[in-house]
Amino acid sequence: MANLRFFLRDKNSQTTTLILARLYYQGKEFVYTTGESIEPQHWNQEKQKVKEVWKAVDYQWTNKRLEEVRSAILQAHRNLTEEKREITNELLKFTTSVLLNRIQKIEAGKSSLYVHIEQVIKNRLLQTDNPKDDTVRKYRNTYERIKQFADKELHRPLEFADIDINFYNRFVKYLTEYPLATNTVGKEIRTLKRFMNLATLGGENTNLLFKSTEFKAPKKKIKHVYLTEQEVNALYEMELGTDLKREIRDLFIIGCRTSLRVSDYAKVINDNIESTGLICIPETQKTSEPAYIPVHWQVSEILKKYKGLPVIHADQTINRIIKQVCRQAGIKNKVPDTRQGRNKISEDLLVPKYELIGTHTGRRTCITNMYLEGFDLYYLMSLTGHRSIETLIGYIGVDNKLNAIRIKDSDYFKKASPTTSPSATD
Repeated sequence: MANLRFFLRDKNSQTTTLILARLYYQGKEFVYTTGESIEPQHWNQEKQKVKEVWKAVDYQWTNKRLEEVRSAILQAHRNLTEEKREITNELLKFTTSVLLNRIQKIEAGKSSLYVHIEQVIKNRLLQTDNPKDDTVRKYRNTYERIKQFADKELHRPLEFADIDINFYNRFVKYLTEYPLATNTVGKEIRTLKRFMNLATLGGENTNLLFKSTEFKAPKKKIKHVYLTEQEVNALYEMELGTDLKREIRDLFIIGCRTSLRVSDYAKVINDNIESTGLICIPETQKTSEPAYIPVHWQVSEILKKYKGLPVIHADQTINRIIKQVCRQAGIKNKVPDTRQGRNKISEDLLVPKYELIGTHTGRRTCITNMYLEGFDLYYLMSLTGHRSIETLIGYIGVDNKLNAIRIKDSDYFKKASPTTSPSATD
């Protein structure tokens, strides 16, 4: 049986070195140059691929090329074996090259829209040096859904010329029936329009139908749940029996008192706390904006308890355990089901509040409770890193009645006390 492995030409190189493929067959050795180079520190010999690290920004394209080379060499060996020909290294090299050229021709015939999107993703990776960047993830998700739609509905790749109102209506229907939440569908449309705008600016696209007012991102206003001050304090004070629950409860409290995303929790450390009492974060992960956050006393106590941060668990673990903890804390009042897409149970069903609690609830909780305490919206926007008041308001979980209660004691609504007129003097 043929056995193929990749290896580095010089694993001790201080710069880049070629990745080579080695095939063992019938007691012989065949070595093929992949044409790809990499710094040794970014190579995973065990997994036979480039590590998914921020410095190796081209890792996904390099790994794709390696799989193409692997497939071509093994297919060449299989073809020659089935033809019962005497296999030599020269014949293997020739056949492999023919197969790779065939792959390249297929790639060359790829949709120009797809090529453009792949280049946009690659450019973003080069800018951020971070394969886990939220924008990269968003671009990739939209790209996959565009291809899935085209495969199912058109049975061919999409081109720039396809992006018209008919496409828009079919694509929105496809995403809605997937099912995705209305606001998620809106994100996909906005991302697609971003791709089209960049292609238009770059001279690759002349189809401007996507700029029509009818080609709009669907949007639905949703009142997400938040925890009241009393509920947050009850969570903070409750006794928990396991380290895991305590750690996740305390991580969640940090979110409720800082408005930070989970991806930025690790930045709440003593080195980032100034003598002014502010947590200073030069750049948040999602918006790349700085954040200056006053240290809440509960956050200070948590940092003292762990002599730093609690163990930072994965989002999925936090989402699962915090629901259990909130249930233990008695946060069971019935509220409308705000979940969307596949997670939504019913439009009319009321569900226990703890079922809707997740990592992002902490962020909404902090923003809402600070708003109810009278903090200025513009200050809250600087705290959270949002770039617009409109986006910030979407995080505030108050209704019109609660908003009115918040301001009803303002002097504006009260009768002014009579003042004594100054006495006339001669």
